[in-house]
Amino acid sequence: GHSWDVVVNKLPITWIKQKLQAADSPFLRNVGWLGGSGAIVRISRLLATIILARSLTKEDYGLAALVMTTNEFILVFTRNGVGTKLIQTDPDQVEPLAREAFWLNWVVFLGLFGVQILTGFAVGWIYQDQRVILPICVLGLVLLIMPIGLVQAALIQREGRFKVIALAQVAQVSTDNILTALLAIAGLGS
Repeated sequence: GHSWDVVVNKLPITWIKQKLQAADSPFLRNVGWLGGSGAIVRISRLLATIILARSLTKEDYGLAALVMTTNEFILVFTRNGVGTKLIQTDPDQVEPLAREAFWLNWVVFLGLFGVQILTGFAVGWIYQDQRVILPICVLGLVLLIMPIGLVQAALIQREGRFKVIALAQVAQVSTDNILTALLAIAGLGS
């Protein structure tokens, strides 16, 4: 007869486990962390969207979509390559470039905050609905917080600590989505 070890080693699960252990690398772990965090973020965003759709009137849901779209458009300009340059720079240039990046981020983000404020008023005027101005301006406050951690985030990414990045992303975005859903359920959306 066959021993149990021979039988177990022929099972597909054991074969898959052996292949995963053989392919284990920092790169695959990083991809796994980022992929897993991306999935959690999207699930929480989907749940928040469903709750908003069920909790808000069609008009309020449309206004919320307008506010979020405006904010997302401005956030596109936060991906300006400063962090990427810091990640790719020579080791002896990291410290001076980090200082420059910190102050450059402040200049860029203060400018984007001003653009978001102006955009809020422009959107309110275009749609002839003043209710969108305050939410667009309030979402712009995030732009005044982001420069505090961007250099540190780039340095963490430079070190290959993607688990930290993934966990921070899940915590931030999922908290945003959960709070949005809870506020809508509490009736603060209409």
